Amino acid sequence: MRTITNDEDQLWVDVEGTGAPVLLVHGLGGTSTVFEPLTERLSGRSTVLRFDLRGHGRSSTTSRPSIGAWADDLDWLLDSIPTASADFVGIGLGALVLEHYVATRPDRVRRLVLVNPLHGLDEHHRARYKNRAEAVRANGLRVLLDLADEEFGANPETSPTILRALRRELLLAQDPEQYASACEVIASAHTSDLHRTDAPTLVLAGSDATESLSCARTVAERIATAELVELGGLADWPTIEQPTRLTDRIEAFLDPPLDGAA
Repeated sequence: MRTITNDEDQLWVDVEGTGAPVLLVHGLGGTSTVFEPLTERLSGRSTVLRFDLRGHGRSSTTSRPSIGAWADDLDWLLDSIPTASADFVGIGLGALVLEHYVATRPDRVRRLVLVNPLHGLDEHHRARYKNRAEAVRANGLRVLLDLADEEFGANPETSPTILRALRRELLLAQDPEQYASACEVIASAHTSDLHRTDAPTLVLAGSDATESLSCARTVAERIATAELVELGGLADWPTIEQPTRLTDRIEAFLDPPLDGAA
């Protein structure tokens, strides 16, 4: 675990294991900590890189976030190993970054896992992120605790209290302005052209996630090599809701590790 400087910003990065590289990209309001179960499983046969996105968790930034800047960080992380290409796993906002990345750097992506992708959001869902940004700027991150659990795709009847508490703790640990800015990035993101993507792709969609299924179906339609799997009962935080079930799916897809990536 270390903090490394990229331009004027500092990225918190954790590298574990040996072998062909796998890079994990977390979602909005999360940190690389949500990948603990997946990292533990994959690091036995792969080099696992996970990091806090600029403006999230322990990574600092002096500028407004953008999809392009986050994608540039992926290049920088791969070059720091060094490696020419890797397998990638992204959740929510992380999947959105990877959609842009595979569309613009297809040669660097060997296999791709997109969990609850935010691809082709309609105006209703874009407005939700704009409204959330305005609410956080006006009232701070604690306003998120007053929002209905359904705003985050959580079902109080099926989501254990301790997991809901962990999700809220992750949200409260964020920088309010950076969180609001990230919401605006999602609201205004352009839809990446995925038609020419030929990397083997697994698209996982939680049946209870806020906008997951429609976005996941669109991604699967646009990537000829994609397999779409719906995970019943999972919502917007699958890595902490049912980590074993999610990890099993991802590990099976990434098995065996690919040689020659480093």
